[in-house]
Amino acid sequence: MKRTYVVLTAVFLGFFALGLPDGAFGVAWPHIRQEYSVPLERAGFIFVIHSIFYAIATSRLGFISRYIKEEKIGSYGLFIMVLGLLGFAFAPSFFVHILFVAIMGSGMGLVDGGFNAFVAKHFSGRIMNLLHCCWGVGAMVSPLIMTYAVVADGFTWRIGYGVLAFLVVSIATLARINTKKGIKDFPLIKGKTLTPSPTVYLKGKLNESIAVIMFFFYGGAEYGISFWVVSTLTESRGLSTEAAGLYPAVFYGAIMAGRLLFVFLGDKVKAINAVRFGIVLSIFGLISFFFTTNIAGIALVGFGFGPVIPCAVSEVTRRFEPAATSRLVGYQFAALSGGIAILATGLGWFLGNVSLEILFPAVLGFIILAGVLNEILESALKRGTPYV
Repeated sequence: MKRTYVVLTAVFLGFFALGLPDGAFGVAWPHIRQEYSVPLERAGFIFVIHSIFYAIATSRLGFISRYIKEEKIGSYGLFIMVLGLLGFAFAPSFFVHILFVAIMGSGMGLVDGGFNAFVAKHFSGRIMNLLHCCWGVGAMVSPLIMTYAVVADGFTWRIGYGVLAFLVVSIATLARINTKKGIKDFPLIKGKTLTPSPTVYLKGKLNESIAVIMFFFYGGAEYGISFWVVSTLTESRGLSTEAAGLYPAVFYGAIMAGRLLFVFLGDKVKAINAVRFGIVLSIFGLISFFFTTNIAGIALVGFGFGPVIPCAVSEVTRRFEPAATSRLVGYQFAALSGGIAILATGLGWFLGNVSLEILFPAVLGFIILAGVLNEILESALKRGTPYV
């Protein structure tokens, strides 16, 4: 049991490190583009490159896990992230910077997929939600580090990435030490049984595809809001930049709060019900936000989004055979990345060429589709039908 906590601590720290690049980029990008003399919209190119290599890494998780345990895959991914961060700090040109974006995407994909698959196999949805809260802490801390780096005398965004590289290499070393030998069996806290064995598992490519595509639409929903809400509020609804800047902060803070709620609730709420609650609440939040622009609306959206991904990942072990966990979780996070690259990034074209107000109905449509796919899987499992 003691070693279980030691390894879990390393995994949690790994997810804290995973959030660091995400939070820092928004602060660093205006200074990066000025130094490299590239237009503001070139950030979309970075998102696409990052998403492609992230998806490649996560989609190969099932193959890699045949030879390396998931927790070790995550720790190796952290070292690859260090290479990416150091590359950002020293890249002499935008082209070289892009090469390290690809490296960063690959490392983050291995960390995300490896640690998610590990926790999904051995722990409850409560631990999964706590894992994703750690990502939120990293995403909130890193903007502060990067902000200090770009405003302090004698510092630059490159120093900021150097500091982040130091933090990640420290965490990666700890994670590697604590997962070196691995553990065969991870009991739940309080000695509870892991996910109860169902009478039948879902099988077949169609069921697996539905579980994966759900993440594709969710990725479009979450990152569609985070990428474009400030532009919509300032250019379409007349808010000041200072006022609009609060909305993404409240959004991600609410996501963390939503995950923490289900950490505290523990096993009192089933993971499937947490997913349903989150999707329904986010739908109400989006409708409210569309008509009122009240910041409480986006808080509801974030609070609803909070438990969806960690609890949906936990559901993989209940719905599918254990041997499929690593492969499916890897595909799910590859699909999440695809949703970011295709839906969230592509949505920007429609916002710029049609109307910024498309944002809210589009995100509403994405999350409704994710909810429908989730219910299709649950219906098949309840019927005891392994194939849809």
